[in-house]
Amino acid sequence: MIWSIIVAIFVGAIIGVLARIVLPGKQQVSMLLTVVLGAVGAFAGSAIVSAVADKEGFNIWALLVGIVVAAALIVGYERIALKK
Repeated sequence: MIWSIIVAIFVGAIIGVLARIVLPGKQQVSMLLTVVLGAVGAFAGSAIVSAVADKEGFNIWALLVGIVVAAALIVGYERIALKK
């Protein structure tokens, strides 16, 4: 269980950073929130791809969808919390 949490945080950090790289301009989101939104994006990407595909294990599509979801979450957070 603890190992799953550590992996989720690590993957969330990677996906969150990749999502910030994809987004243009400077984001007003802390690194901690980037990791949290990245983890949520990773979970959502994995759930979406799992619902569509039967493949188990590592899937590049889950990573790509996770990046897109995390980027959308970062933009959504900025628009709602920072009133942009």
